[in-house]
Amino acid sequence: MDVTQWEVWQAAAVLMVLAIALAYDLKQHRVPNLLSLAALLVGLVSNSLLLGWSGLFSSLGGLLLGLGLMLPFYWKKGMGAGDVKLMAAVGAMLGTSTVLIAIAATLISGAVIASTIVLVLGGAGEWLGRYKFMAKTLMGAGVVLYLEPAKRSVSSLRFPYVTAIATGTVVAMYLRGMFAPFSYLMAGGQA
Repeated sequence: MDVTQWEVWQAAAVLMVLAIALAYDLKQHRVPNLLSLAALLVGLVSNSLLLGWSGLFSSLGGLLLGLGLMLPFYWKKGMGAGDVKLMAAVGAMLGTSTVLIAIAATLISGAVIASTIVLVLGGAGEWLGRYKFMAKTLMGAGVVLYLEPAKRSVSSLRFPYVTAIATGTVVAMYLRGMFAPFSYLMAGGQA
């Protein structure tokens, strides 16, 4: 298998994992551990086989970045454990440099989706009030304070976060040129 075929296979595998995770999250509000574990192993093994030690280290780096940068959001109840494990698995598949872009794009996508939900469902006033109070506390007393939304407020609603992970990952893949090999394949492997 040449590198271009490998890139097509890698991109297709990531998209397949994201599609399955999204279907589960939309229907069952969870991401199966088996899916994340399988994706993680595929990422580690395939990157190692194709790229040797550098592939393994990039895959491990992507795994650790995906896990480490998303864990704080889990600890603050901003996303579920399955979302964190999925991002770690995606990191193992994509490697260090691409997963950093995917995480940034995922967080932006998640913020846009959450803000849209709050605006559409009429919770903007409560949300702005909480953040205004937190900003005043920071400016006035120099204290970082986080006020959780009230239990039944629009701001406390959860959405299937895999939508943000899938969006952010696809954006990162596009920005890194990972879809270009598909056109190569569609042209019958001719340059």
